[in-house]
Amino acid sequence: MSSFASPFHSGERAMQQQAQTTELAEQIGPSIRPGLPGSFRQFIRQLPFLIVAGQDDDGQVWISAVTGTPGFATAPDPQTIVLHVVIAPEDPLTHMVKAGRALGLLAIEPASRRRIRLNGTIQRHDSAEIVVEVHETFGNCTKYIQARSYAPLTRATGAPTRQPFLSAAISDHLRQADTFFLGTAHPERGADASHRGGLPGFVRVIDDQHLVWPDYTGNGMFQSLGNLLINPRAGLLFLAPTTGDMLHLTGEALVEQRSLSEDDFPGAERLVRFTVLAAIHRPQAFPYADHFLGYSPVLPQ
Repeated sequence: MSSFASPFHSGERAMQQQAQTTELAEQIGPSIRPGLPGSFRQFIRQLPFLIVAGQDDDGQVWISAVTGTPGFATAPDPQTIVLHVVIAPEDPLTHMVKAGRALGLLAIEPASRRRIRLNGTIQRHDSAEIVVEVHETFGNCTKYIQARSYAPLTRATGAPTRQPFLSAAISDHLRQADTFFLGTAHPERGADASHRGGLPGFVRVIDDQHLVWPDYTGNGMFQSLGNLLINPRAGLLFLAPTTGDMLHLTGEALVEQRSLSEDDFPGAERLVRFTVLAAIHRPQAFPYADHFLGYSPVLPQ
């Protein structure tokens, strides 16, 4: 359970002041809870995957997805999440799962656009189970989530590759993406996993080591960007909708406050610039077929 007097750390408060959302954040802040209410516990049990962020032995942030048939993730009590998973050796999660390590989890159901954030610490783990002590949970709004359904798909995984830059093929995939997941971490508050969505092209590839994306109006609490003000290390996860490829990027992210023209990124309030330090491409690693149902109705055009 969290022992902090305020739900917000200094980075989050600084972002709130810059964006003039301090009053809004204080109103929403009480929704951050120290445990899982019954509705959250039920929601987690019905999902086929969760997004997980954490740090490796070098403190670098990575983000991945753990998968299984619905029920693979359970919450036996308000303070505990159990993940019944076998982690592939090439998954960066293997270097994050150690007792005492912080994890940020995102439970998301794109078809209904429902999502909740869960942050905690690994209590114990073995080859088939990860037990997480929950410190805080809260629900997120439905903004910017593309509606998708998922069906199990059996397919052979390809050989993973790791490189310190973006290949031409990966860059092309990023330019077409409408969704990715962002992992960040705070030295005291732990890790966090969040969602980012936009129309295809909202992630722009500058060169083989640099990306930029817009930050749109959210809930005003700035958990992710607040973390980045304190610790710029970050991880990105892209799931290819047709092939099931998983792309993990790790690097550093800079929040850029500046005036934006409509020619830059319509609807953006600020930009985030990302420097790639390593990229892991895992072909066909996500065991679900994606059925696109529609773009979020609130996406900036």
